[in-house]
Amino acid sequence: MADKWSNGAVVLGVGFPQSSTEKLAAALKGGGAQLVGFSPCLESNLQKRNLVTAFTHFVVNLDAYGDILHAVDELLALRKAAPEAVVLCVSKSVRADDFGLERRQICHATLRVPFGLERLRAAFIAATENAVSCRLSEERRDTKRLETLGAVGTC
Repeated sequence: MADKWSNGAVVLGVGFPQSSTEKLAAALKGGGAQLVGFSPCLESNLQKRNLVTAFTHFVVNLDAYGDILHAVDELLALRKAAPEAVVLCVSKSVRADDFGLERRQICHATLRVPFGLERLRAAFIAATENAVSCRLSEERRDTKRLETLGAVGTC
């Protein structure tokens, strides 16, 4: 039985050149993704909230943006529009893969380009796990705030 590391994911790849979309789609579908689509940018998709929330995962090519600040602004808007979504960024400009939570405000993992199937698999799994961890952390933080305010656990 094949390893289904992207099992059931509905993925939107953003900013990838046409030459790499087929290979990326095949890798994701081979990992079990349900659907893989591509878009040249996030901006137009962010205006259609129902479209954005239809995707469970976003793989964003930061190199497609001329300005990293523009990319960060769009990623922040994406995280606000689809807080449950998993965001994996890829770039040739980063020094190395980063599967930690340092960039959690904009993404759940970063993958250095070029990458092969095994590194994509590891990044996808890490991003998915980090997204779950972030949600649980946010829930605990919110509960703690409510408890501090006396809104939880009082009769």
